[in-house]
Amino acid sequence: MAQLEFYATAEDMADVIDLMFSLAEMRLYEAYSAVDKPIRDFKNGREILSSGHLEDNHGAVFVRGWWCSVTSQPFVREFRLNPGLGTSRFELCGVAAFQLLMGRFQSDGPKALERSTFTHWNEAGVRQRSFYSDADVDAVDWKEFRRLSGIVHRRVRGPMSRASLHRMPILKGAFDLLESGNQFWGYPGIFDRTSEQVTRDAGAKTSL
Repeated sequence: MAQLEFYATAEDMADVIDLMFSLAEMRLYEAYSAVDKPIRDFKNGREILSSGHLEDNHGAVFVRGWWCSVTSQPFVREFRLNPGLGTSRFELCGVAAFQLLMGRFQSDGPKALERSTFTHWNEAGVRQRSFYSDADVDAVDWKEFRRLSGIVHRRVRGPMSRASLHRMPILKGAFDLLESGNQFWGYPGIFDRTSEQVTRDAGAKTSL
């Protein structure tokens, strides 16, 4: 499984998503629909912020999608809910689907920002550990997937980063939160702007 961990606000996530849209033709959906609602698709990052998606996901961005040059359309799975919760929800699935999940502030315990993640299968992992058929796996352009994913990794770790915590990039909005006194989960431990584990990138302003 390929994974990139970083710290981000909802606005930062929208910036990452807009970057991904700019790289190649792409489709993006919420990872799970709201209860008894159709699954929503998005055309850009800003649309997510104004769609009600954040409210449905406890203030966090939680989306999945795919680049059209990598794979054909993944599928939407409907699953039933326990009585009293509703009838059903929908989930986007697919061997070459990627997922973006925004870290939130802890709702219990110390108030600290969790990591955000960009994840997807790599070819070796999906052949060893997934339930997808060989035909599904063979239909993916894994070279193109690595190329596009690699650009996202490099941009998030490079120009989009303002600092890092344990080498995990801190994007602009999250950096502003850090500088204003908020704490981040660093695994293990909780860190703030005075922590020696926080490394500021060249040109990043600091209030220290």
